[in-house]
Amino acid sequence: MKVMECKKGKSVSNVNALKQTGKVLELGTYTLASLEAGSKATITSGIPTVDCPADKPLYNGTACIACDLSKYYNLQELNCY
Repeated sequence: MKVMECKKGKSVSNVNALKQTGKVLELGTYTLASLEAGSKATITSGIPTVDCPADKPLYNGTACIACDLSKYYNLQELNCY
């Protein structure tokens, strides 16, 4: 409102949906906890966010995606593994 501009919500991974899959590769500091903290920090900074839908809960940096059921989501590389 301060600058009188419309901002589109930034897509972020749907942490709750990721937790439900049980198919997440957490490597080093790339964990669901750090992903969730980063999402909350974005929200509190005033940047609008939109969770990816449950059927495509993964955000690869440009779009919401889903992994094949036989694959895991690599939090460090932002891809299906």
